[in-house]
Amino acid sequence: MCPFVEGVRDLLPEEIRQRKWVYQKLRKVFEKSGYQEVATPTLESLDLYAETETLLSKEQMFKVVNESGQILVLRPDGTLPIARLAATRYTGIPQPWKFSYITTAYQTNGGQSERMKEKTQAGIELLGSGDILADVEVIGTLIQALKEVGINKPVIDLGQVALVEEILTNLSLDELAKEELCSLMEEKNVEEIRLRIQNWNLSKSEEELLTRFPVLFGEPEEVLAQLYKLPLTEKARKVVCELEEIYEKLKEIGLAQYITFDPSMGTQLGYYTGIIFKAYVKGYGEVVASGGRYDRLAKQFGLDVPAVGFAINIEGLMTCLRQFDIIKLEKEPRVVLQVSNEGFAPAYRLANLLKEWGINAELYTGKKVFEYCKFHQIPYIGQWKDGIFSLVDQDGKKTFEFSGGLKEVALRCWTFLTGGKD
Repeated sequence: MCPFVEGVRDLLPEEIRQRKWVYQKLRKVFEKSGYQEVATPTLESLDLYAETETLLSKEQMFKVVNESGQILVLRPDGTLPIARLAATRYTGIPQPWKFSYITTAYQTNGGQSERMKEKTQAGIELLGSGDILADVEVIGTLIQALKEVGINKPVIDLGQVALVEEILTNLSLDELAKEELCSLMEEKNVEEIRLRIQNWNLSKSEEELLTRFPVLFGEPEEVLAQLYKLPLTEKARKVVCELEEIYEKLKEIGLAQYITFDPSMGTQLGYYTGIIFKAYVKGYGEVVASGGRYDRLAKQFGLDVPAVGFAINIEGLMTCLRQFDIIKLEKEPRVVLQVSNEGFAPAYRLANLLKEWGINAELYTGKKVFEYCKFHQIPYIGQWKDGIFSLVDQDGKKTFEFSGGLKEVALRCWTFLTGGKD
C-alpha cells in the first residue's frame, strides 16, 4: 500500500467539476475587468525568496536540488512570482499592468498536520498605480468575484499596515518587544498588553493608545470616529484619512455594506505596505481571500512600481460553497453507448456525432452497464443490435427504438436527450 502524505489530497471527478464551475466564473470576472491570465513556473530559485520580503520564512518552503546543485523552491505563493515576472518581462509596456492567475502554492505546515501543504490560489495583481482608486478597484473586483460564485454578502475587513508601523515606530521599545506587541495587537490580547506595559517605560498617552487601538473593529464610521480620538501622530492621522477616503469611495459605488474595519489586523504580513484586507462569509469561520498593497516588492527585482492585489483561497472557498449548498451544476445531456464487436463501428460513429452536437456520449465495453450508469448518474443507455438502435433507462425500460441511417438515429437520439419529443 502506498504511504499517505499528510497535507495533500486527491480531487475526485465531482470536485473537479465543481472547481471548473468556480474557475469559469472567477475567470469571467477577472477577464472582463481587464486582468490577463498568466502562469509562472512551479519551480523558482531559492534566491528569489531568500533575498526578498515575504510572508514566509525559508523553513516554510519546499526545497529541491537540481542536477547542477542549485537549490530551488516549489512556488510558495502567487504574488511574488508575478512581481518578478512584471519586473523582468514587462519593462517598456504601458502601465498599469493587470494580471490574473489560478495557481498552486506549496508550503510546509510547521508541524501542524491539519494544515494543507498544497493550496490553490486564484487572484489578481495590479501593478503601476499607487492611487487609492486602484485599491478601491481591486477590493471591488474581489467583491464582484465572490458574488459571481454565489456569495451574495461577503464581509471585507479592512486594515492598514502603515498605521500599525507608525504606531510602533514611535514607541521607545526594542525590536523584540515590538514584535511581541505586534502579535498581541493582532490577537487583540489587551490584558496581556496591560501586563507588558508595566515593564515598559511608556508615557500615559502611549499606554492609552496601546490599550484602546487593538480593540477597535467593526462598523467603519464608528471605528473612524474612535481612531480620530486616539493620541496619534500627524503621520498616523494622515494614514487614517487615507483609510477613510478608501471607505468613502467604496461607499460612492455602493459597496459600503460589505465593509468592516480592523485597523490592527495583519500587523505581521511581510511585504504589505498599506491597505490590507481579508474576506469572510457570515456563518463560515475561515478567511476565503486576502490581499493588500505591496509597493516595495517589485523594487527588489530592480523595478520600482506600486502594486495591489488579492488571492482567493480556493480550498476555503470550495468548503464554504459546499457548506451553504451554493454550487448548482447544470446537468448536461449524457448517454452511454454499450458496444460489442458487432455494433462497435456504428456506436463509435454515433458517439462522435452526438459529441459534436453537445451530448456527452461515452462508449462502454464492460458487462455491468446498468450498475455503471446508476453509480455515475447517467440516465440512458444506447444499444445497437441487428441494425436497430434502442435507448433504455437505468432500469432497462426501453424508451424508444429506431432503425435507419446513422444521422437519422443520431438526430432522434439528440432530440430525445435534449428534451425534444420522440
